[in-house]
Amino acid sequence: MTRRYKFSGGSWSGADVAFGCLAVTTFIAAVALIQAWALWALWNWLVPSLFSGPTITFWQAFGICALLSIIGNFFRSRSGGKS
Repeated sequence: MTRRYKFSGGSWSGADVAFGCLAVTTFIAAVALIQAWALWALWNWLVPSLFSGPTITFWQAFGICALLSIIGNFFRSRSGGKS
């Protein structure tokens, strides 16, 4: 017997819920990787020529994006959610 999840617009099966979770997770991962790639490309294009700084790897750019996200959320929560 397939379990159905009820909501106001109808019902979903367990497979529908699993597919939805997989789709959302894949989308979030793709956005994070695209942001890291953009940061990596811009950093390696601009920083060495403008500031004689080092180049970074893709995973270092990914870490910088994660760090900036954490710092941004920290300050956003400290300001009481006001823009």
